[in-house]
This record gives sequence, C-alpha cells and structure tokens, in this order.
Amino acid sequence: MNSTLGGSLLISLEGHAATPDPALLKLLPADRLERLRRYVQTADRLRCYAAGLGAMYLAARLADCSLRQVQLHTPQWQPPYALCRGKRLCMSISHAGDYVLCMGDSAPCGCDVEQIRDVPEYMELAQRYYSPAEYEALLRIPEGSARRQAFFTLWTGKEAYVKWLGIGLSRPLSTFTVFVQGSELLAEDSALTDGCPAGSTITVPGYCISRFGVHANAPLDRISCRELEDRLRAEGNEDEHEHEYNLYGSDL
Repeated sequence: MNSTLGGSLLISLEGHAATPDPALLKLLPADRLERLRRYVQTADRLRCYAAGLGAMYLAARLADCSLRQVQLHTPQWQPPYALCRGKRLCMSISHAGDYVLCMGDSAPCGCDVEQIRDVPEYMELAQRYYSPAEYEALLRIPEGSARRQAFFTLWTGKEAYVKWLGIGLSRPLSTFTVFVQGSELLAEDSALTDGCPAGSTITVPGYCISRFGVHANAPLDRISCRELEDRLRAEGNEDEHEHEYNLYGSDL
C-alpha cells in the first residue's frame, strides 16, 4: 500500500491469546480504551483491541507515516477517522467471530464482515429489512446454503453501504437496494443525486466481506493478530530509536 491509495486490512484472531498486550494498549486512544473496558466478554475485548491497532496500522501505511503520527478517532455514532501529518483519512471498522476488518481512504468508505451462521428466520428478516428487489432475488435462489450465503452477502453489502453514507442504521435498510453481480456490488439509491460508489464482496471460509468506496476493489491485505502485534512492536522500537536520535542530535 502507499499514500495515494485507499486500502483494507483483514485481521485473523484465530489462535490468539485472549489477553491484549499491555504495551500495545498504550498506542490506543482514550475513547477506544474506554470502549474496550466496557466489554464484559473476553472475545469482544480482543476484537476491540485488534480493531484499534489494525486501524492505526492501516492509517500509518496509507499516509506513509509512523504510528506516533497517527491520531485515531472513533466517536460514538459517527464514522471513525484518522489524522496523520495533516491528512484526514476516513476509516471503517467491522468485526465478527475470528475476524476484524479495517478500511481506510481519503474519501468516505464503508466495510462489513459477518459470520455465515444458521439463522432459521433469515428469510423473515430479509422480508422485513431488505428492499422488495433484494427479497425477490433471494427467492430465486434454491433454498439451502447458497441462499443463506446470499442473505449474508446482501446484509454485509447493506451495512457497508450505510457506513459509506456515514449515517449508521438511522435510515431504514429497505430504502435502497444492493445488487450482487459476481464479486461486484451495485447500489441503487433514489436519495442520492451524485450516484452510488463502487462496491465489492468476497468470502473467506465461513464469512462474508463487503466494501463500498472509491477503492472498494483494492486488494484485501490479510494478517494475523500476532503478526500485527509483532510489526507494531518492531515499528515502535524503530520510532523510539529515531526519537532518541532526534533528541541527542546526529553527532553520537
């Protein structure tokens, strides 16, 4: 990734120890730490921890700066963003099961990951929350695993789209339509006059992932939480050495 492109990062939590690294916790902003402390379940705390670190790491990569220069903001009920050396990056964060998904761009973006699971009443949910065109598209798929996966593809697509809008779930999901064409997502929204953004969807075993934004089709970088921690520790050490160098001058 470089500073001229948006990008996305998928973090696997599989096999990770349940306890966050205290040293890396210090990298997280106060609002993210407060949110982490409110979680009761260990798994939820780990996802929150990995999401914060992943968003900061992605922002630093996109802005071509050090972690020290990243200020991550995750205000409640508003889209997250990062400030990096005067640059503002729009961010989007999602997590489910063993995965955390982060997306960053200089323009609005939205992403969502969901675990494909057995939801007996999923067609009732689709009839209630999806647009008529989306519900009819599901009915055309034979009942079974393919239809269930299509349900979650649409769900992640709609979640990613409203995140791109920056309005959360304050708008009924049935007021716009997401069409799935292979790995591409097309949104139809009569409320927009400037057109809808590009969208994409992919699957990893047991999960659906959708993205909307200028760089929705950019490659999805993948990393384990352990590898992410190792990279952050290494970059932290490099930043510390550079900081000491700047303090004492170049004549050491």
